[in-house]
Amino acid sequence: MDEQQYHPDFPAVNSIAPKTTPSRLGVELRQHVERGGSLTDKRLPSSAPRSPLTAPKKYARPQRKPARATPKGTEEVPVTPAGKAGEGWRIRKQEQKASLEDGKWAPKKRVARSTMERIRFLAINMPDTFDIPRLSYEFKISFEAVRRILRSNFNPSPEVIQTQESKRLALRKEYWSATQEANQPKPPTLPQPVTIITQRPKPKS
Repeated sequence: MDEQQYHPDFPAVNSIAPKTTPSRLGVELRQHVERGGSLTDKRLPSSAPRSPLTAPKKYARPQRKPARATPKGTEEVPVTPAGKAGEGWRIRKQEQKASLEDGKWAPKKRVARSTMERIRFLAINMPDTFDIPRLSYEFKISFEAVRRILRSNFNPSPEVIQTQESKRLALRKEYWSATQEANQPKPPTLPQPVTIITQRPKPKS
């Protein structure tokens, strides 16, 4: 039988195109088997040179930058409202830091004297129910503000209380008078009579 159509040692050569040189292909198949390869392998060695366009491309995996560790104490902790979920000491630390300006206590929200008295009354008479976090949540003020109110022993004199009460009543009366004037219905405006002036044409001389 023609050598180009049949190879006695390697029957798998019969399935390869006849244009391939059998002698060279036989050497490659022998080397492939000696290296431990199998004739039933789908990727048998070929005598045809591999085109650089069809060669498998190898892409280098980009290296990831290592995560930069932030120094301790520099991370920003989101401030959540009092009474919500979160670490209490972190929330109080951020609130206290925001309330202190140049080392002085300057809260954004002022608390009235009557509100302070109610906070003290609830803390003294019902300490189990109204603790500091509960008072902070109910009165919508910070934990630090409630703590300072309960710790403070300042009691104004009766003269100061009377002066403050008179100012409060004066402001309240002024507010009510302005509200009444704004809510008063305005008198209805009647339509004004419209006068139509007609000019007669001048006679021709």
